[in-house]
Amino acid sequence: MDLTYISALLRHGFGYHDNSVLVLQKKIEDIEVSWALGAAVHLLRGDDISSSVEEMPSG
Repeated sequence: MDLTYISALLRHGFGYHDNSVLVLQKKIEDIEVSWALGAAVHLLRGDDISSSVEEMPSG
């Protein structure tokens, strides 16, 4: 069921074709990218994520 949903979402929701190549990554340059899922959920829901982001201290 999950793969059917994902396939339909990619094809009909985002316009990907059956022969599109997607690359899934867990880490980019040793940094986990799981945070991106949470950011995407907020954006899709229309939430303002800038108000919940804390600035990193410099230095």
